[in-house]
Formats: sequence, structure tokens, C-alpha cells
Amino acid sequence: MLLVAIGMASVGCAAFRHKSPIPEAVATCRQYSREGVTAMETGHWSEAESLLRQALGASPTDADTRRHLAETLWTRGEHEEAITHMKSAAELEPNNPEAAVRYGEMLLARGRYDDALEQARIALQINQRLASAWALRGRAHHSLGD
Repeated sequence: MLLVAIGMASVGCAAFRHKSPIPEAVATCRQYSREGVTAMETGHWSEAESLLRQALGASPTDADTRRHLAETLWTRGEHEEAITHMKSAAELEPNNPEAAVRYGEMLLARGRYDDALEQARIALQINQRLASAWALRGRAHHSLGD
């Protein structure tokens, strides 16, 4: 009984606090983002782009939404804008090596080999065992003639 009382005292009132709802902007962003991803999955790229842009309007710092919008734009051939959104997503999540790799892959596809190599380096600093980061590094070096 004493241990339970000590445990409850160390937790304090936080154990009884009711979680507050998420901000409306975040909820709106998530809703549009989910709908946008569904549109992506069904190949409705224009609709996906519109929904994802609405999601970003509600919450511009949502990295997932930025990544999805980047992929949608990339598929539609809007490569430079896609790169801009993927860069933002990678910056919003600096500890996400997959975002750095995807950003690097986009850069590599556009002939920006040194920048792609830098993204591979960043990803490998986060996770030395990430195969996609090593592959990006190898393709970037190959493209540079190394």
C-alpha cells in the first residue's frame, strides 16, 4: 500500500488530467492529408494535390503532408516545386533519414549530384545502416564520376 501511495505521489495530478483535444488546425490538416493520401493511392493526382495544399494551409509545418505533396508534385512532373516541399519536410524532421534520402533522390534525378551526396551524408549520420542512404551515396558518387 505504501508503494502505491509513493507511486501515485510521484506521478502527481498528471495521472488524473484529461488530455485536451488537438488544435483545430492540426485536426483539419490531418483530415485533408488523409483524404489527399487516399486520392494519391487511387491515382487522382490533381485531387490529391488540392487536398494536400489545403492541409498545408491549415498546418504549414506538417512534415508528413509536405512529403505527400512533394510525391504528388513529383508524379505530376512538377519537379522543382516537389524538391522545395521535400526539402521543407526534411528540415522539419531533421532526425528522419528517409526524408533526407528521398530529398537526395529527387536532387540526384535533377542532376544536383553534390547536393544529393550531402543528403546521403546527412542520412548516414542519423542511421549508418540505412541501405537506401548507402545506395544514394553510391549513385551520387557514380554520377560525379567517382
